Amino acid sequence: LEIKSDCFEAYLNLGILYLDQEKFSKADRMLSKAIRVRPNNTIALKNLGIARIKSGKTDSAASVLENAIKISPEDPDLHVSLGNIYSKAGKYEKAFDSFEEALSLDSESALAYIGMGDTYLKQEELEKAEESYIKATEVDPRSFEAFTSLGRIYLETMDYEKARNAFMTVIKIKPDLYQIYVDIAEINLRQDKNLDEAIKMVNIALKAYHGYARGHVTKGRIFLAQGKKNDAKKAFKKALKYDPKNSTAKKYLSSMKDKKKSNDETEGGDGDDSTDNKSETETKEGSGEKPTETNTNKDTTKQH
Repeated sequence: LEIKSDCFEAYLNLGILYLDQEKFSKADRMLSKAIRVRPNNTIALKNLGIARIKSGKTDSAASVLENAIKISPEDPDLHVSLGNIYSKAGKYEKAFDSFEEALSLDSESALAYIGMGDTYLKQEELEKAEESYIKATEVDPRSFEAFTSLGRIYLETMDYEKARNAFMTVIKIKPDLYQIYVDIAEINLRQDKNLDEAIKMVNIALKAYHGYARGHVTKGRIFLAQGKKNDAKKAFKKALKYDPKNSTAKKYLSSMKDKKKSNDETEGGDGDDSTDNKSETETKEGSGEKPTETNTNKDTTKQH
């Protein structure tokens, strides 16, 4: 693909396309070329910052966003993006300063409240995180990111009714967000009820994206709870097919193997297959995770 050296729009659009495809080095290259043509374009700077934070270049990403803010200090989204970068780098005080600045410019910035919630969550301050996410839903009742994060806090604190309500709200807003169906299945599994319905929920997610490793792991855990060991083993192996490093699937398969060996040695003793039915809800999902616009990275400030 040949692009004229001064064709800003082509570089910008191609850079954003690569960013959407998670081809971060290519996105970085195209967006850098766009900035050479128009050094003060904050859209290009903003997206370049996102590309670099996704590539793990935290300091460089912060520098890019700081330059963008010098050019356009009254853009709240720039402050939110910088806050997310600081939060990811563990610079929580700077992150909160950026989010507060964004809110001083736009008191109804749901993304700023979400960024604050995420930062509180990293510090394990669940009540403050919950408060921030609730504020996000108040200023933007269609913020599926905020409802998703709320649901996962409630799931973690075992407030299953609130968790289910939050996740059902997400489905109403964004029914194609397949991860949420697995979250709902997780509630049923932890409550040990309606397990057939839980399998249906997981199947909805896997129909949307069959390579979703966490979905296969959850399905395996449900099968174990139902006493369907062979089906469980198949599900865990499928999880490893899509995410070979999935530690949860490895743990369950190893546990099943050890118990089978133990049972064989004791002539079929009745082992317990309930290897910690409470799994990591949405931690590192590995390569089984299809990129979507929610992964609670709230750098959702890309603009064309």
